[in-house]
Amino acid sequence: MTDVFKNFTGNVTTSSQEIFAVPVSNVANNEPVTTYVAKSIYIVHSVASPTKTQFTLTHFDASANANISLVAESKTTESFNVLAQGPYIFESGDTLSVSANNANELVYSVSLLSVKQQI
Repeated sequence: MTDVFKNFTGNVTTSSQEIFAVPVSNVANNEPVTTYVAKSIYIVHSVASPTKTQFTLTHFDASANANISLVAESKTTESFNVLAQGPYIFESGDTLSVSANNANELVYSVSLLSVKQQI
């Protein structure tokens, strides 16, 4: 099995929307374990307006059954680099979702590598 690069891009709305979910593996059925290595996660303020828009980025960690959230603000034409300190790992069953207090002012862009372990 080969590793595959994936990109996800979209508008951020006021309701929480799932950007991606890492497939849950089933080794008993010969389904490989998948890990996503996020290279970049950007939130970009795409509307020319003087207002700041608050957004929430939530990682559901399936192995810990817990949410890890980042709440921040973005202003006009600002790009927010969530992974400024390096890559981030998402494991089997993990999800990443995003929402904002104002609809259609922000866009997200996520670039990751899907790594499938051999069985």
